[in-house]
Amino acid sequence: MGKLRYIILTAAVAATVNASAAWRVVIDPSCIKAVAANLASQKLIEDQHNKRLDSIAARKQKVELYTVSMATIKELYRLSVENVSSFGTESLYYKREFGIRKRLKKLWE
Repeated sequence: MGKLRYIILTAAVAATVNASAAWRVVIDPSCIKAVAANLASQKLIEDQHNKRLDSIAARKQKVELYTVSMATIKELYRLSVENVSSFGTESLYYKREFGIRKRLKKLWE
């Protein structure tokens, strides 16, 4: 039992000595200025970087939208041209269009 008291007492003394050193606060005005200036510059750099990322994301979204639009137009055009062999209104339009081109080609020759 005496040994346990000695160990507890030693641990308590060591804890109080180290605790006072751990809670010691040193305030250095020049260090605070340097840290504040560094924090401000880092915040400006991060804000500029975030703006650049936002503009890149906006451009990427526009390109994706354009790509989807072009793919849709291409597919619709392909589907409309496939209808040339039937007797629908589209076929009549294409027959007229190609007929006019043939006649113009003959005129220019």
